[in-house]
Amino acid sequence: MSIPKHIYTKYKRPGKILEVNTKPAVVETAGYITPQQQIMSFINAGRRLGDYRKEAYDARFDDDIDDIIPDPTRDPNFDLADASALLSNIGNQDAPAAGDEPAPAENNEPEPEPAE
Repeated sequence: MSIPKHIYTKYKRPGKILEVNTKPAVVETAGYITPQQQIMSFINAGRRLGDYRKEAYDARFDDDIDDIIPDPTRDPNFDLADASALLSNIGNQDAPAAGDEPAPAENNEPEPEPAE
């Protein structure tokens, strides 16, 4: 017994008819930019942005400056307790230590005699 031609199984499938594209290409290939050109463009843009940001400051940052102290209040985890501790440390630097007594002022004038 043979299987008729109009009955298909999972092993016997109809042949595929391929479609031929006869329309003109719509994609423009003249302005193609390679990935390396795009990456270099991003790197140069970053350098230009860095130069622009440096212009916003009064000081010149041509060399790497290691002695710039960052502002601790700009830290997102900074709270008011830290601020009061910093303020008290700054105030204690000007005042003498607790165990130190201030030196007596030298006075060359004679002491006044008590009136009788």
